[in-house]
Amino acid sequence: MLSAQLSCHFRATTERKPPSLASMRQHALSTLNWDDAKSTLLATPSQAASQAEYGGSIPLIRSLPMTRRNSWSSALFGSCPAPWSLRLHPLRAYNVPRRARRREQQVSPARQFGTIRRLPSGRYQARYWHLGEQVSAGTTFATKTDARAWLSSVETDLRRGDHVDPRAGSERFGDYARRWLDERDLRPRTRETYESQLAWILNIFESVRLREIDAASVRSWYGRMHKAGRSSNTVAKVYRLFRTIMSTAVDDGLLRSNPVSIKGAAAEEHHPRPVPTFEYVARLADMIEPRFSALVWLAATSGLRYSELTALCRSHIDLNGSTVRVERALAFERGVGAAFGPPKTPAAHRSVVIPAGTIDILGEHLDEYVASNPHALVFTSVKGSPLLYRYFAPYWTRAEAAAGVREDVHFHDLRHLASTNAASSGASVRELMARMGHATSDASLRYLEASARRDAEIAAAMEARIAIRVTSGSNASSPTTRAGASGGGVRCERASAICGAASRSGSRPITATATPSLPPN
Repeated sequence: MLSAQLSCHFRATTERKPPSLASMRQHALSTLNWDDAKSTLLATPSQAASQAEYGGSIPLIRSLPMTRRNSWSSALFGSCPAPWSLRLHPLRAYNVPRRARRREQQVSPARQFGTIRRLPSGRYQARYWHLGEQVSAGTTFATKTDARAWLSSVETDLRRGDHVDPRAGSERFGDYARRWLDERDLRPRTRETYESQLAWILNIFESVRLREIDAASVRSWYGRMHKAGRSSNTVAKVYRLFRTIMSTAVDDGLLRSNPVSIKGAAAEEHHPRPVPTFEYVARLADMIEPRFSALVWLAATSGLRYSELTALCRSHIDLNGSTVRVERALAFERGVGAAFGPPKTPAAHRSVVIPAGTIDILGEHLDEYVASNPHALVFTSVKGSPLLYRYFAPYWTRAEAAAGVREDVHFHDLRHLASTNAASSGASVRELMARMGHATSDASLRYLEASARRDAEIAAAMEARIAIRVTSGSNASSPTTRAGASGGGVRCERASAICGAASRSGSRPITATATPSLPPN
């Protein structure tokens, strides 16, 4: 025990001469238990006295009540009286080196994240280290508390993995949007459309930094677009482009969230388009320039887009297999003119089966207007150049006037007619997507519109099923009917009457053999 060792040492040296203060300090330091010293420096006086009585560490003297200069010697040496006065300072812990005490006094509380400094203007600047470089807040703070709160939020974001560099959103929207457009692989026509739509956004936000675009400014811009007299669908298209660009900025880590988030602003209003009938198609094909008659029939029966029709060459048409293969599309490219490129979507690469009547018309067109070269274009202008729509539009307008067709019927409405006719013939949504070259089902469902003609067909089919069931029941209940019903005369007679009514109503004929019967009860 420390007290016993010191007591024996002092008894042995008392008879010779009193020990010096330096020797006492050296002996105390050699026998010091540093762990006990650290734990007992904060002990209460009662605990200190108790530990000293049982041989505790010398630092206990620091917390003992001192009334006389040598009163601590009895606690240190037990009951052995000190024959001399040590003359030590009562409040100094001699067992702890001064250098260690100095280090201990310099230990600060837990280190805080980031640094804050006061600027000559009186405001405060907050900075922190991230990825080996010092990052400053994008603004200064009026108080030190605000600066500390900002650093705390940054520290929380770093721990969650949601950190966004405040310097990242400093790029101007105009520069970022133009770079976004240049990095996209777009068809020439699509690029021109995006450029024209982007001009409406750059009028307001071209010089605005990305991080400064907020929801309030976006709502103000959206309201101005409507007041400028633009149609609701045009505003929706421009809004979707704006939202897409800002979503990319969020993915790039430049923004925390997308401020372009007006509910319902991206939805377009789908106005019903007039659907021409095949009687209209026949009149248009007769009145239009003869070299374009096959183009009208093929558009109305195949559902191909105008750009796909005008890009067909002789090798894309198989008269024996009654198919047309779509591999490219024709478009006008600014500064280039007519240019061939990929179809509108990857799903547009397809092979479409053509009705036999249209194949006959197409065969006659190939013999009369198309060269024998496999790469020769099927449809060209009068001068033999690629048939851009600007060259075809005047012929279409004159044919509409001559045929007495409504002027609001567009050439693209022939695609609508082909799609609706395919759906009325029983094509499923998946089959319709494959035939029309749609990438999503939404585009195909847009063409599935109920019509009075199709409604009459459904009613006729229902009546045929009911008639078959009633006829089957009467045959089972009457022996006379069973004996004289060879070949099902009553059933065929009823079905023929229904088919005649359906034919008079203008719907396609329905035969009794093609109509399945209902299961028995």
